[in-house]
Amino acid sequence: LLETYRVKAPGPCKFFGRSLVIPCRKTKRLLVVKLARSTDTPESLAKEVTWMDCLRSGRFHFGSSRFDIPETVPVKNSSVFRLRKFSIPSEAELHPKKYAVAFVAHPDYFTYPNEPETAKKLAGEQFLEVIFRNAKLAGILMSQGVAHEALIPLFHNRVQRERRRDNGLYEWFR
Repeated sequence: LLETYRVKAPGPCKFFGRSLVIPCRKTKRLLVVKLARSTDTPESLAKEVTWMDCLRSGRFHFGSSRFDIPETVPVKNSSVFRLRKFSIPSEAELHPKKYAVAFVAHPDYFTYPNEPETAKKLAGEQFLEVIFRNAKLAGILMSQGVAHEALIPLFHNRVQRERRRDNGLYEWFR
């Protein structure tokens, strides 16, 4: 994969959740290999890639709003592939067949406005910028016929209450 994308990893790869992340020194972006969870299907991963490609296609207009949509990286002309010769941390609940997708993302891809760790929390102005920008982008997409299915569960997350440590409520530390 590194050869295909012509990336030289500056150091060891790191896991963020179920994603293997490789910082790209030249572009200052991240090469991300997102692995399927044990309950995922290859089709669900393919759907994520399809949405990334659709949003990057130019079909949608975002005005002057910053929207860092990852760029998908196919492997052997396929959006979904298997990491056959790769060991996965034993604590990860990943698919036994090691299905994955790859994409290149902005360095802020793993920065979250509701980060619980004090050292990673966004400062007040940064937090507001992220929240307002994302609210605006959600509105822009909805006005063009695209609604994210997790916006309602964000505040009414009953479906996942048994399998999340937050009992179905997203944790916001502000």
